[in-house]
Amino acid sequence: MFIHMEGKTRFGEEIKNGVIGPVADGSIDELLTAHGAQTVIVVETPTIGVPLEKRVAAHGRIIQAYEELSSLL
Repeated sequence: MFIHMEGKTRFGEEIKNGVIGPVADGSIDELLTAHGAQTVIVVETPTIGVPLEKRVAAHGRIIQAYEELSSLL
């Protein structure tokens, strides 16, 4: 499992430089931006068919890459 920096999400949203959005889909990130958050980082990993250890590793890589990713926003 790796961080997608370009392409599309499984929902068809464009990914550019590891960033998706702005998105108007009624999700938690949209709710937070409606309440004043300028930037929201949402981590989504599939829950079906992916072992918990892989999901934890993916979230860990995102946390480690936070500084680099936040500079792209």
